[in-house]
Amino acid sequence: MYYDVAMCRLAQQLSQVDALDGKFSNVVTFSSVILGVFATLLTVRADDLHWYSFFLLAGGSMAYLIAVYFSIRAYAVKNWSLRPDVAALKSNCAENDLNTMRQWVANECAMSMETNDRMIKAKVKAGSIALAAVPMETLLLAAAAISSLV
Repeated sequence: MYYDVAMCRLAQQLSQVDALDGKFSNVVTFSSVILGVFATLLTVRADDLHWYSFFLLAGGSMAYLIAVYFSIRAYAVKNWSLRPDVAALKSNCAENDLNTMRQWVANECAMSMETNDRMIKAKVKAGSIALAAVPMETLLLAAAAISSLV
């Protein structure tokens, strides 16, 4: 039973990593689209923008850079632990019975999960900052676009 749970949990953990990477990729895409849309809107009135419109645009651009930077940092967390090592598994299989091997593999998976948990926390921390920057970017760029119409 320990073996089955350990194998399942490691698979779930790696699936969670893939889902997080997909979300952070979407953050970059969405942020880039928002910046492009509002920058296009602002070019319509670029010749007579107020100082506060430039300030809001600069703030929105900074929020965009923060979102992209932390998305990349979150996405860059790699080198996941995928124990047991195939060579060690092959070597141990030749020397041990099935029950001993199942116990050993489960222990290796548990060690991988511990290592990966720390990395996932770092990924989520960076990703959370990126996600928090997107509404700020949207708000500042929308305010810049609206202020350019006034």
